[in-house]
Amino acid sequence: MDRYTTVHRQAAKHVVRYLKATSEHGLLFKRCSGTRKDQPLDLVCYSDASFGTDQLTGRSTTGFTCYINGCLVSWSSRLQPTVALSTAEAEYMAISAAAQDVVFLRQLLMDLDEPEAGATKMLTDNQAAIAIGNDHVTKPRTKHIRVRHHFVRELIADGTIVLQHCPGTQMVADALTKALDKQTFEQHLPRLVGTSTAETEQRKAVEGEC
Repeated sequence: MDRYTTVHRQAAKHVVRYLKATSEHGLLFKRCSGTRKDQPLDLVCYSDASFGTDQLTGRSTTGFTCYINGCLVSWSSRLQPTVALSTAEAEYMAISAAAQDVVFLRQLLMDLDEPEAGATKMLTDNQAAIAIGNDHVTKPRTKHIRVRHHFVRELIADGTIVLQHCPGTQMVADALTKALDKQTFEQHLPRLVGTSTAETEQRKAVEGEC
């Protein structure tokens, strides 16, 4: 940055202080209480999008987190490849990106002789995006969506994934789409690093409370 100001300098110092204060933080992997050794592994994925966040291109940001038995094993935060024309479209594109990771993880579990039992639960906080995925009829408002993203519909049809709604306040992937206020960030942090809260929230999602 050529023309940084005091505001930029203070923000940079804030980031450095945070990194120093949390240098010992890391991912925690542990066995969920109440699980048996012969119990199938449970894969759950959260996906979210921040609409039109890039000021130069107008593209949205995708964020997703994937958990196996409550432990974070895969995540991503990146700009979407094309411009979305609505929040629902951006969320649907985020689901598509996350679904590709889910396919890889399911295959990995199968290669390890630990296949997941049933469809992988994919959670999003956008009901319209769920409707797009579950609706195989092309409609005027969604006919422009690129075919590659309808990969989601195929996975739903063959039982690989199932889309479920999650309230925005419980959407952990939100932390990977934009800067959050301190309270919201600290709410999601335990679930991102794998402390005790992750197991509780994971069960809520699986049981349909999320």
